[in-house]
Amino acid sequence: DWASFETEDPNWKKAFAFGFWVGNSNGDAMMPHYARTQERFVSGTSSMKLDLYNGIENKLLQGGDFSNSGLAAGDYLLKFKLYLEPGNILTTLQTIVQTPSTTTDFDITNTPRGEWVEMSQPASFAEAPTGRYDFKITAAVNPVSADSQILYIDDYEFVPLEIR
Repeated sequence: DWASFETEDPNWKKAFAFGFWVGNSNGDAMMPHYARTQERFVSGTSSMKLDLYNGIENKLLQGGDFSNSGLAAGDYLLKFKLYLEPGNILTTLQTIVQTPSTTTDFDITNTPRGEWVEMSQPASFAEAPTGRYDFKITAAVNPVSADSQILYIDDYEFVPLEIR
C-alpha cells in the first residue's frame, strides 16, 4: 500500500498519504504541492501528484522508514511509474535512500509527456537500506520556469538484482 500511495491520511502536511511527510513546505490544505490523488494511477486507486504551481522550486516528499522492510544489502533496480503532464519541462528527478545515503538521478529530459512510463536506475547498497526513501525536485538542476509543472508518481519498487 505504501509503495502505491493507497492508504489515505487526513493531514495535508503528510500529502494526504500514510507513511509520507512534506511538512509546512507543502503549500496548504486547499492547495498542497504533493497530494495523494485518484485523478491518475497505474495500479490500485491512487497515486501521488506533485503540482509546482509557483513554478520550478525545491520540493521533497519524505517516504517511509525501511527499518522493518527486510531488504538486504546488495544490488537493486529502483523503479517507479511517472506521468508528466503535457507542457512539463522538468529534466531531472531524484530519489534518495537516507541510510545508507544513496541519491539516484533520473534524467527525464526526453521522457514522453501525457502517458505513464516506467523509470528505473540501478543502485548498490553496501548495507541494508534502513532509512527513508524520498522523492525530490531540485530547482538548480532543472530549467528556470515560473509556469506550473505537474507530475504523478506511482508504484515504487526495489527489485533485487543478481549480478552474473
